[in-house]
Amino acid sequence: MCQKNIFIDLIKEKFEKEKYEELSSVECYMKQYRVSEEEAYDELNKRVFDSWKEINEDYFLKPTYVASPILDRALNLSRFMDLVFKNGDGFTKVGKGTKETVHALLIDPIL
Repeated sequence: MCQKNIFIDLIKEKFEKEKYEELSSVECYMKQYRVSEEEAYDELNKRVFDSWKEINEDYFLKPTYVASPILDRALNLSRFMDLVFKNGDGFTKVGKGTKETVHALLIDPIL
């Protein structure tokens, strides 16, 4: 299961459950492993953390023949998904925090 889908499902489950008819990662995990919602959240958040650890190890510690600009784009997409979905659905419900962060990253970056 990819990191992006877990982020999105965690947010949809928490804040917009009534709008979506498909099963989320949280619901699937709860049913498959017969665990509580809290246990499912804990495990899925652990998987997100482990995914970041793996991404960082692969990106920074392992030599590769893939061009750096390609790897940079993949890493930046993961960073963007983390930024947008970490504290809620910042994509469909853009709040002040998301706007300020995007402004800081794109308009006033620290170089």
